Amino acid sequence: MSKESLHIAAIQRVYPNLEIQSAQHRTGGQNNDILIVNSALIFRFPRYAEAFQALTDETAILKLLQAKLPLPTPNPIYAHLDALDFNQAFVGYPMIAGESVDIYQLESRFDSHTCQHLADQLADFLKALHGISPAQLPIKPALHDDRAYWTDLYQRIHAKLFPLMRAAGREQVINHFEPYLALAQHFDYTPVLRHGDFGTGNILFDATAQQFTGVIDFGSAALGDPATDLAAIYGWRGRGATFARRLFKRYPELEAMLSRAQFYAGTFLLQEALFGLENNEPELIASGLEPYI
Repeated sequence: MSKESLHIAAIQRVYPNLEIQSAQHRTGGQNNDILIVNSALIFRFPRYAEAFQALTDETAILKLLQAKLPLPTPNPIYAHLDALDFNQAFVGYPMIAGESVDIYQLESRFDSHTCQHLADQLADFLKALHGISPAQLPIKPALHDDRAYWTDLYQRIHAKLFPLMRAAGREQVINHFEPYLALAQHFDYTPVLRHGDFGTGNILFDATAQQFTGVIDFGSAALGDPATDLAAIYGWRGRGATFARRLFKRYPELEAMLSRAQFYAGTFLLQEALFGLENNEPELIASGLEPYI
């Protein structure tokens, strides 16, 4: 029996009244298999035990977020997460309208008024998300973005990626990390619920209406620095700096986080290369290390 057939059978065991007229397996993603049902529902099936726990935590967060944010987020109306065998576990939710958009091209595609409207949408979303009290969370997410987290990342980059870099590239990384890690004030913030991957690919857009329609993929959501979400919009070498600064109008607290966001944005390609090295994906190593070799 194919994997697709196994997934359909798992859904129908739990939801026998759900009529499945079509199903397409979608490749991509490290942690979950994806099945598109009836061109309207997305089902995710964890590939291993750690992915099962991550999907369980993400689902709990998504349930909490419903009706609390100004943009739609995945609503897990189908869920089977109490299976002893994680191969039978899944989560399903209706697809959200819209397409992925390259945040870094908005300023060149649209006029200033439209860009400000779009920035206001994202600012309102982030302000609402970051304003959710951790006490409301049904789980206790991992704490990210503290000094220990970034020190560990730097040590792994040093050990695993430095041998692949030219001398000037290594110096560039040292100058980015070491002065930042040395200052305690960079870690003097109140942890909030942040998205963790708030950028191109996870923000949906309606080009005709010229507005955002939803935010997806909360797999990296955790308690941490809200500046990480600003960093995703700011982008590597400030690709989205002009648009990112527009968010300050509706969410002025972000402006004080800009220096931290710039640090985080400067680690994006290194994180990509490190992920590629640790997960045997050579193309990610090559693209992530390109500025350093």
